[in-house]
Amino acid sequence: MKQDLFHDLRRLIVARRSTPAAPACSISQMPPTKDDDPQRPTCAFQDVYSRYTDLLHSHVLAARDLYLYYNGDADGPSPRADFSATYNTLMSCLADGRKLVFVACGKSFRIIAKTVATCHSLGIPAAVLHPTEAMHGDIGIVADGDALLLCSHSGETDELLHLAAYLRSARLAPASPLIAVTGDPASTLARRAHHVITVFQPPHLRERVVQDGLNAPTIATTLMLLALDCLVLALSDGGSPCARRRRADAFAARHPGGSIGSHAAAPAPEYPEQSAARAATVAHYAGSETLPEFLHMIVTHDYVRVRGHLHSATALRHRYARASRDGIPWTQIMSDL
Repeated sequence: MKQDLFHDLRRLIVARRSTPAAPACSISQMPPTKDDDPQRPTCAFQDVYSRYTDLLHSHVLAARDLYLYYNGDADGPSPRADFSATYNTLMSCLADGRKLVFVACGKSFRIIAKTVATCHSLGIPAAVLHPTEAMHGDIGIVADGDALLLCSHSGETDELLHLAAYLRSARLAPASPLIAVTGDPASTLARRAHHVITVFQPPHLRERVVQDGLNAPTIATTLMLLALDCLVLALSDGGSPCARRRRADAFAARHPGGSIGSHAAAPAPEYPEQSAARAATVAHYAGSETLPEFLHMIVTHDYVRVRGHLHSATALRHRYARASRDGIPWTQIMSDL
């Protein structure tokens, strides 16, 4: 009896050794155990799911801290003052009939391509430029007076630094302001720019910290996209319900297709010229406006009423551009009307 049991056990061991091992299951293939609920995640999947939601939370916290950077008690120069100076410069460029040229490489290049598409949707003249291609002829897209927004999270991207240095040394577009869009306001790029838009990312929410040492840009690119999209929306806002309606109409006119177009579709007017006349917008100049308010008027309206008389906003933009070049205060051109 004992000998028979011994032989049976030996045959079982030999059989198991000769049977090839089954391949390991992936997370999605792991079958539930007999006592498990088929709908309940396995322990391995639960860990992955927790990492997924933790990373989402990190992005939300980083976006919140970027908001607090511009609306809290930040150390050093006021972010509000920095943004105001940048905003006025960009609005002046647009008022002069110039465009915004966004420059970046790597992941940031994909980000600025989306932002430029948003500009086109809103009627803001804009272009995208890769710094490497710029040094091989594409720099010709930059006209003197265009605003260049150099986007780099580190502010130390060699290609951008070389382009900025070349623009200055070759005196190409000398009237063009350089705007650094960076996560480090003390970076080399920021020091070489006229203005800086800081895309603040707190140290404890850097990718290397929240991604277990993996430094792949995810939170940084999310913040860059948020900052740039909010910037172009602010430029197109106009500061008044009338200007926002005009922006909405321009956006709808540029999106006849897709889901956006289906929601905005409306019958074509029977008399387009009459419709255009009714759609003309008029701003009222009181004389107490600040420069940003004046720039909003001439950029987002068709006409400006000054002391009871209508003036073309296009003509006022040209007058403002000439006055700026000649060093004449903008208030003087309005007083001379």
